[in-house]
Amino acid sequence: MSYAIDLGLNFAFPEIAKRSLMAKIDTSGRIIQDTGTGGSWPVSTDRIVWALAGWSTFLATGDSAWLAQIEEPILEALVRDFNWNRSQKSLLFKGETSFKDWRSQTYPFWMSPAEIGGSQALSTNVLFQRAMQLAAFMARPGTTGGMVWSQRAHIYHDLIWNSFRNTLSNALTDYYLPYPSFLPAPTRDALGEALAILFSPDTTDFMRNLIATYPRTAFGTPVIAPQLPDREPYHNQAIWPFVEAYQLLAAKKVGNQAVYRHGVESITRAAALFLTNKENMVYDTGSSVGTAVNSDRQLWSVAAYLGSIYRGLFGINVMYIDPQAGFGLELKPNNPWKWSTFQLTDFVVQGSRFDISLKGTGSVVKEMRVNGRVWDPVDLIPLKIPKNYKIIITLTEDRSETDEVNLKGAGLEIPATPVCSIHDDTLTWVSSTHQIFAALNSTIFDTISQSPWIVPDSLSGYLSFMAMDSNGQISFPTPPFMRGPSVVVKLTNGKQNGSVDLGQHSPRYTINFKMTRGGDYAIRFLYANGEGPIETDNKCGVALMSVNTDEPQFLWSFPQLGSWDSWGYTEWQPVTLKSGVNELTFDMKKWPIRNMNGVVNHFRLADMEIMPDAYGGN
Repeated sequence: MSYAIDLGLNFAFPEIAKRSLMAKIDTSGRIIQDTGTGGSWPVSTDRIVWALAGWSTFLATGDSAWLAQIEEPILEALVRDFNWNRSQKSLLFKGETSFKDWRSQTYPFWMSPAEIGGSQALSTNVLFQRAMQLAAFMARPGTTGGMVWSQRAHIYHDLIWNSFRNTLSNALTDYYLPYPSFLPAPTRDALGEALAILFSPDTTDFMRNLIATYPRTAFGTPVIAPQLPDREPYHNQAIWPFVEAYQLLAAKKVGNQAVYRHGVESITRAAALFLTNKENMVYDTGSSVGTAVNSDRQLWSVAAYLGSIYRGLFGINVMYIDPQAGFGLELKPNNPWKWSTFQLTDFVVQGSRFDISLKGTGSVVKEMRVNGRVWDPVDLIPLKIPKNYKIIITLTEDRSETDEVNLKGAGLEIPATPVCSIHDDTLTWVSSTHQIFAALNSTIFDTISQSPWIVPDSLSGYLSFMAMDSNGQISFPTPPFMRGPSVVVKLTNGKQNGSVDLGQHSPRYTINFKMTRGGDYAIRFLYANGEGPIETDNKCGVALMSVNTDEPQFLWSFPQLGSWDSWGYTEWQPVTLKSGVNELTFDMKKWPIRNMNGVVNHFRLADMEIMPDAYGGN
């Protein structure tokens, strides 16, 4: 719903948009994270997209009461994840990719819900960056809160563009694997790249390159590229119109007429061919038959078409200046077709009614008339007092715009992940025609030409292997092999060795253990959570933990594993331990933090494993 509102339903149905958004607020005032992998938040964290929709609805209505209503839920979600759900090493927000919430469609088969929750996704981080910008806009001018969020938004803008830039592909990576691996995914994310471009104050050559090189097909823009082999179309091997809409808007921003035109035509063709707005289609056939799930009259597909018209063709953009000056309407139309006449009638923004006529082809406004008067297109049309406007815009072409589009996406796949095993210090793998790379933690350090391969004794940390085919495409990494010392602490409930229950009836647990040497380490837990299935529901276990202090320092998540007989590991988290006795404490009563269920928060612990921090000194 949020993406649909942001793309165009905010203008078409503003009051329905408000009601729909408020339906996603729980009784305590929190934005609800949809059910998802491992039991929802904090494995899935893209609920912050609600902020985009709330702000877009404010721009469409100018309703100050609505602004006051949305501010607190946005700040609650933003503050909670900023404080508790970022990587201590990269500082990026953790959590599943936005909207791509089918594990097998996006991630290696071996990744657990906990590992997905510890990964850092481009799309989700861009949404948080945008939410910081909006938090700054919503704050009263000159207030400390506004300045803090503005500074953070600038910091995260730069952090995202620097961190997600993949030097091997000269693009942005879809996501990073969790600590301590931090290896980049071999795929690109159409939604994440488009949002990153749209929410940046800049337009750079690198952004232009992202749009020009993204692998598309004759039928549109695949959600990811390259595709994953041996997996059915859904997010993988599929085109989603709402993602296409953000891509075409990003193409328009960077001045790529070919990609912009291709995107609009993809959405229009699909609606005309299917006689409805399907949710998705197969990327290399353009057919609505063949994806895992599909349906008619999808709101975000409807909104994708509206967005291509409102924000693309007619270039409608409502600008919020400040509480005193109010709003202004900016028009930046772009007509890349030879059909040189378009009209939009009875378009309502904040009570003002617009009839807009476009004449000519191109993206440069040659002349603009508002109610018969010549109007400088740089000037905003004021929205403070509702009026009727008749606007005629004559366009001409911008010869500096590019027409680069990469239509070689069909059949482009990553190679299969190498099948490897390590016994003692010897690595073996199933014969492969591909080149094999070895990575220690986040760094590729060697190329392996033959099996077996002797693992150097000096290696300590997480060892992974990837294949590269003759086209330079890299596979998913193998499951990581831990090299180096580690120790397992068996946990006890005070009566016998075995699992320890944590939840409403047993909210506190303390672990005391000795270290012969202080320094930087990493810990993880062997746990069980049978409160729900792996794929859905909202009962992910969550708890705050302290280390040698009386204040909470870490958020731990214990995602659902399907049954209480299933045991799995949490993600690794870096900690600093001291020589001698260390005390780790979970206290769910003293430091309450709720999952999305709000009532059931229950898990069991069996072991705690400790290893040296792969990036720290010991």
